[in-house]
Amino acid sequence: MFYLDRANVVSTLVVLGLILDAFLQLPTWTRDLSILGSPLTISISQTVLIAALLVGITCTGTDVIVRSHPAEGRRARNTCHSCCSRTAPAASPTNPSS
Repeated sequence: MFYLDRANVVSTLVVLGLILDAFLQLPTWTRDLSILGSPLTISISQTVLIAALLVGITCTGTDVIVRSHPAEGRRARNTCHSCCSRTAPAASPTNPSS
């Protein structure tokens, strides 16, 4: 499969995920915890779940596309470095003022 075909598959999965978000209604998952006597509530909504899913699809697709490039085969493949370096920018918030 050529890299353009892989890019098309990744973009199609992301668009389908966005369409699925419009039609799918998931309940909010809430968990109450007590840490060192302090109450803590963790809530995961549909937006957070879909966002995490789309970030995972995008990072995985980017990794597959980059690894399929002929120049990538000449370098040593370090999976941990690859995963960290491609996932961290997608998961970190951006500051438009900087």
